[in-house]
Amino acid sequence: MGKRKKRANGVTKSGPVVYVGPAFRDSALSSFKVFRDGIPAEFVEDPIYSRLFVPIAGLNQAMADVKNKGTLLHTFFTKAVAAHNKKE
Repeated sequence: MGKRKKRANGVTKSGPVVYVGPAFRDSALSSFKVFRDGIPAEFVEDPIYSRLFVPIAGLNQAMADVKNKGTLLHTFFTKAVAAHNKKE
């Protein structure tokens, strides 16, 4: 088996991850969508969206963090909303 590459936030670029960011009608991303092969290629290098993919084992904590002001996940969630609204 090959080695998995890890990002700074502990998420592997391969293997199952869950998107915990906001859902938008004009995007393929929806909250809690599972990606079995890791972070999708179009989001791997994105400084905001790549942080909103978490390992399945960390989903419960990630859901709590997204709701809790001051956490990194909450910050990236709000940045994703702002970035999307800016594009419109």
